[in-house]
Amino acid sequence: MSIFATALSLDSDDHLDGCRQGHKGKPRNCPTGPLVYEASHILPDPSGPRAGFVSLDEISAFVSDGDRRLCPPEAECDKPLDQCCDRVWPYLRLWVWDGRQSGGEGLFTGCPVLLDRDQVEQVHAYLGRWLERAGDAG
Repeated sequence: MSIFATALSLDSDDHLDGCRQGHKGKPRNCPTGPLVYEASHILPDPSGPRAGFVSLDEISAFVSDGDRRLCPPEAECDKPLDQCCDRVWPYLRLWVWDGRQSGGEGLFTGCPVLLDRDQVEQVHAYLGRWLERAGDAG
């Protein structure tokens, strides 16, 4: 059983949910999965093919490993454990898959990496600057 819970998924299979939301109330292109990367010399086209997913996954604080814990033991909490401690472990799994099958029917390989809190802070700061510079360009 995985200790990770998906916090955000940009998935080509989730297009119905993504179509209901958009930046500043604008309808979002459907499906919402990532654009297929064609090559480093090709400018992406928003109507281009989409496949795969990008996933951000967290470890809830109620997950413990022996003495390593962020929340009090369940016996010390009079509410459901996820309401006693609204924290997460300082590791974020970033998982990218380009949509290609490999390893047999129904199997895929992705590229999961773990980012620590300092790395997430750097990515967060960069993405904020990137959003300002990108504006509403498409």
